[in-house]
Amino acid sequence: MVTSELDMDPLQVYQTYHSLWKIEESFRITKSYLDARPVYAHKKETIYGHFLICYLSLFLLRVLEIKVFKNEINSYDLIHFTRDFRVVKVEKDSYINISRNQDVNEKVKKLTGLTNLDALYLSEKEVENFFKNCMLLDP
Repeated sequence: MVTSELDMDPLQVYQTYHSLWKIEESFRITKSYLDARPVYAHKKETIYGHFLICYLSLFLLRVLEIKVFKNEINSYDLIHFTRDFRVVKVEKDSYINISRNQDVNEKVKKLTGLTNLDALYLSEKEVENFFKNCMLLDP
């Protein structure tokens, strides 16, 4: 391995090189999952706003992955979880969970302690508690 960093010890050089895949993954996520490209906006402000939202989304995704879930759930699973998790209100105080990706739900359930995450029927109180608990997750 060749580097221009003369002040770094070999282990630091190796660790820095080894973590480059995270940067490449970030670009891949931004382009494919966050739809950073193609941009159909024409005004400069709109284009800047679009990319700002994409980068903020990537930042929040990385905070969830690294700080909240301690790298136990990868970015792709978090994206699939957030896109897939849905509940439908069927009655005044009753919801049906129509999420499909049970594997990721199990991971999130295990790491957050939200035991009713995969329940088919949820009360309004359980849905409210779910969102309250999500906001209280300690990063």
